[in-house]
Parts: sequence; structure tokens; C-alpha cells
Amino acid sequence: MVRILASEIHGNIVSAKFMPAIAAGVTGGLGLIVSHIALGTFIYSGELSSWSSQGVVTLMTGAVITSACILLIGRFLLAIPMRFIPFPVAGGFVAGIGGPVCLAALSQM
Repeated sequence: MVRILASEIHGNIVSAKFMPAIAAGVTGGLGLIVSHIALGTFIYSGELSSWSSQGVVTLMTGAVITSACILLIGRFLLAIPMRFIPFPVAGGFVAGIGGPVCLAALSQM
């Protein structure tokens, strides 16, 4: 298993697409870091300013955990069963969750 993974990584490194992929990943990662810091500072302003540093750390930790989960899902091909869920079902689920989220956001304004 380790040898297969090592040979796969070596094959990816010697690929011509390696440097553009690294550049895109670093650029996207830096953009996400800046946006998370800005969002955390915006959310934890005013009365919540004393918790600003904890808010930024919480957002960054959430981003790292989400990224790790997405990488694991992609690596172990756990998204393949999603092909068998019909689009109307997925759309209904997203719409069903989006409605209450929008109502909750409007009630906070």
C-alpha cells in the first residue's frame, strides 16, 4: 500500500502539471486565508471584539478540517455513491435546507 502510494506521488511530482497545480493551490490557499481572517475580524467586531482572535482561529481550524475531509473523500473515492442520488432529490435537499437558513439569517438582522 505504501509503495503504491509512493509511486503515485512520484508520478505526480514528475508530471508537467505539477508546478501549475502547486501554484494554483498556493494562490488559492493564500486567498482563503486572507478571506477567513477578514471574515473572522468582521464577525467578531463591536461587542465581540474581545473574542476576535478565537473567532479567526475557529474559522481557520474549520477550514483545515474541511479541507482534510475533502481530501480523504477524494483519496478513498467515497463520493462515488453520490452518483446514484437523483438530481431532484439533491436539489430538494439543498432547497429544503436553504429556506430555513435564509429565514434564520433574516431573523438575525
